Amino acid sequence: MFDDLRSVTPIIQRQRHWILLSIVVLAGVGCAGWRQPKPEQKQLEIVNGLFNDRTQAALDVMKLLQTDPCAPVPSPTGTLTSEEAVQRAVQHNLSLVASAETLPIAQANLVQAGLLPNPTFGQTGAFYFPLSGQGGAVASDFLISETFNGFFAASFKVAIAKAQRFQASIDIANQAFGLAQETRLQFERLASLLRSRQIQERIAQVYKQAADDARTKVRAGLVTNADVNRATIQYESAQCQARHYQSEYEGAATQMNWLMGVQSAPQWKLPDSAKDSPSGAISLPTAQALEELALKYRMDLLRASFDHQIAKGAVWLARLGTYPATTIGFDAKRDSSRNWTGGPNFQSPLQFFDPGIVGYWLAEYGLIQTERTYAALQGQVRQDVRNALNALQIADEDVRFYKERMIPQEEENVREQQLSFRRGNAQFDDLLNTLREYQDALQAYESAIQAYQQSVVGLETAVGLSFGRIEEMTGPSNSDVIR
Repeated sequence: MFDDLRSVTPIIQRQRHWILLSIVVLAGVGCAGWRQPKPEQKQLEIVNGLFNDRTQAALDVMKLLQTDPCAPVPSPTGTLTSEEAVQRAVQHNLSLVASAETLPIAQANLVQAGLLPNPTFGQTGAFYFPLSGQGGAVASDFLISETFNGFFAASFKVAIAKAQRFQASIDIANQAFGLAQETRLQFERLASLLRSRQIQERIAQVYKQAADDARTKVRAGLVTNADVNRATIQYESAQCQARHYQSEYEGAATQMNWLMGVQSAPQWKLPDSAKDSPSGAISLPTAQALEELALKYRMDLLRASFDHQIAKGAVWLARLGTYPATTIGFDAKRDSSRNWTGGPNFQSPLQFFDPGIVGYWLAEYGLIQTERTYAALQGQVRQDVRNALNALQIADEDVRFYKERMIPQEEENVREQQLSFRRGNAQFDDLLNTLREYQDALQAYESAIQAYQQSVVGLETAVGLSFGRIEEMTGPSNSDVIR
């Protein structure tokens, strides 16, 4: 045994410098694989910046990562504004909390991409039994090798992983942006349900007044009891609809709590201003200015630009794949006579059947596809802005028409018809028809308001900015006032 050690010692001494150098290099490259990958602070700031630059709320991804989804979040109390609801949603929404974990996953993928393939160590041994003479002898073979191409592929894999990590950041910011819009729409739905309930209560009072007026006419024989019953039924139907809207409001309030990460019952109320209808006059930039903003701030377009970078990295890797996957290492052998030999080890496949050219062209075609997809998306972004702006202009015009013309005229018609009926100059059917027209106008007005709010969010989605940010980034010089 000691003779065996003495025989191998000179070889180890001659190769010790190369062995030590190899261990140091491999250990330096591989030490990253022993650390827990965590998102970098700079990357978290990028996510926050992507969201904060596009809205008037504030996102803190670190708090999302530190959030315990099992810990209950208390319901807000008092008056809940739209801005507060959005801020609470981007802080506590459980779906957003779960999606935030894609950031450490992307960081781990980046670290993994920078790691070299593990070296291969192998040993074989054989015991020889001679047919005559002395006893058997042991022969052995020790091999350590590493794939040479991994040193060149690592930089390309890291570049791709960095682009994918940035895409993960974009996805989180985009999800938070969508959540903010969903929360605003839910807030507007709650306000609409309040207004709808008030409309039904107002209609109920009008029908009640009509029924009371009809009863006075019954005594004089001018109106039948059937007419009174029709007015009474309309009064009770309006009351029933008001209760329905109240029930819908309670369900929508629970959904709003869920968006904010709250699982308990709502303990807040909407401000009185939420019941007001839109003013009907909004300032917007020109379509061209909005398109330029969309090309700069749409996050799906930004993400597509990183698809192009990833495709470039895939081309680099495919080009490297046209070279044989060469393995280099060191091999030490001991024969049955206890003689040691050693030297470098080299292996390379003969790329006769698959030289890697097809894989390279597949990557090239993928790169061309990302370029064309990006160009098509740019055109789609411009078209989205035009469509959203057109829809908002139509919705704004409808709201103003109902508010300034239709509703005041219908209210005047009701007053005139009520007065005419009391004086005996109009039939009760005429009064009921006028009341139904008034009811239809109020409901159509509320539908127009809902369409207006959805159009505002649609424009925000098309541009990639909240309405407040759009107003901040554009001045009166390049704005049109929708009137």
